[in-house]
Amino acid sequence: MKSVTNRTILFMGTPYFAQVVLRSLINEGYKIIAVVTQPDKPVGRKHQLEQSPVKELARQSQLPVFQPLKIREDYQFIIDINPDLIITCAYGQIIPSVIISNYLCINIHASLLPELRGGAPMHRAIMNGRQQTGITLMKMAKKMDDGDIIIQESVDITLEDTVSSLQEKLIDCACRMLEKNLPLIVEDRIPSHPQDHSLATFGYNISKDDEFISFQRPYMTVYNHIRALISWPIGYGIIKDQKIKLHGVCYSDLPTDEPDGTLIGLVDNQIQIAVEHRIIGITQLQVEGRNIVSATDFMNGLGKQLINQRFK
Repeated sequence: MKSVTNRTILFMGTPYFAQVVLRSLINEGYKIIAVVTQPDKPVGRKHQLEQSPVKELARQSQLPVFQPLKIREDYQFIIDINPDLIITCAYGQIIPSVIISNYLCINIHASLLPELRGGAPMHRAIMNGRQQTGITLMKMAKKMDDGDIIIQESVDITLEDTVSSLQEKLIDCACRMLEKNLPLIVEDRIPSHPQDHSLATFGYNISKDDEFISFQRPYMTVYNHIRALISWPIGYGIIKDQKIKLHGVCYSDLPTDEPDGTLIGLVDNQIQIAVEHRIIGITQLQVEGRNIVSATDFMNGLGKQLINQRFK
């Protein structure tokens, strides 16, 4: 029988989260024989092609890279490679059932399944006001994120967490879990168990509509919505027909009698906005088409004209 580190692994992933996990596997000495990631995408006004973080690391590590447009149709290369194990982490496409049925396929998912199945579990966990989420190592199945659970570990969500800070916690958790448990998983020494599908909830991808922040809602709904989109894709509010992205937010118990959405002014380097008789503080923001600025710099310019105006 091959030792665990001599088992050949095909890694499938795309964003930064997956890049760090791949780096951890490489550093642990695992035999990564190839990497699968999403095709390069045009970015910016000039539509220059940008490669995924996982591809960047694979190239640096001199690993073969495959980028099928539709892996459901283009998967013969996996059969040709014939890995001992397939690990997926935020890859972004559904793996063909013929692959799942014939290979040991492990998925790393950033929630405590069956809660928050889907492509944006971190964003939705914060947006929904959850105080805890976690990492699930699971066996892949035909349907999205509904395979048998191998092992889970929880991670607390603080009131100050954004999706960026939560991601770092979950990455650390995932890497620790793989370091400790992957040898046991490969040797089938950790029993898996089915999910309770009746408890399934979904963390669907963030849409363009989700990026709009309405201030005419309960305080925690607004606060959670803003921080759930920091630092990507970034939510925005609209005030006097100006679209303003909100890059930094602070929780506050300070009271106010101003109507919801009112831009009150600058206090302690925060723009104060009224929501449900309390203050939400904005620390960084960006007028559409301009650079990100601090609350102080904003109030020294355009912000002066917006005092006592209301966000929608």
